[in-house]
Amino acid sequence: MSRLALAAVLLSGATFAAGPLEKNHPLVEQGMTAFNQNDFEGALRAFDEAKGQLPESAVIEFNRGAALHKLGRNEEARAALLRAAELDKGPLQSTIHYNLGNA
Repeated sequence: MSRLALAAVLLSGATFAAGPLEKNHPLVEQGMTAFNQNDFEGALRAFDEAKGQLPESAVIEFNRGAALHKLGRNEEARAALLRAAELDKGPLQSTIHYNLGNA
């Protein structure tokens, strides 16, 4: 089973989380909660803060890209998704590239 529990796309409004045996960073949880409540500014703040603590996380970059896209900041969303693609060499790749086409 992959380390990612959710297979989501930007259009569905979903974000990525850790796998069932992994615990999300508290800031990622905070961001996901905000995102799911359509508080995309709050989600982005939490994901940005999480990025400061885990700068090499593809999942955080992907989630930043999703929040930025929802805010209509598509150039920044594309940059975050490209960074996620650089960082991830596994199961997130196909979803990242799909979402790049939507951002």
